[in-house]
Amino acid sequence: MRNLVVAKNLDGTLVKGFTRDFMPRQEIFHIVDEHDPGICQTIYMSKLKALFFVRSTQGNRDHVESLDVSKRKMYGKPIQVEFLDGEIITGFTQAYRPKDKAFFMFPADEKSNNERIYVNRDATRTIKFL
Repeated sequence: MRNLVVAKNLDGTLVKGFTRDFMPRQEIFHIVDEHDPGICQTIYMSKLKALFFVRSTQGNRDHVESLDVSKRKMYGKPIQVEFLDGEIITGFTQAYRPKDKAFFMFPADEKSNNERIYVNRDATRTIKFL
């Protein structure tokens, strides 16, 4: 299965395309450019801020992401993540465990371009339940 993704690295760089080999417990995975399948980049989990599983790699620059978890009915615990770079995202998590290196969350905004987000705990400043 091919997943459309945007990888945000700790150094601020973005890698967009699709992945077929992402596995949460592996140290690396690959992203293939969606327009040129000959371009493939190796992504290192240790350098990853978050991996965004998206509807489109183009996104919508005009969309203001809602941080209000009360507007979406979703299974899981409401959570807010502040990254080291100051970015804040809110949503829901179904399997957060403090000892894990990373976890999945779903955005609070149902109109978000993000379908789910894989968060690297080492890239976070705070994680709190709402």
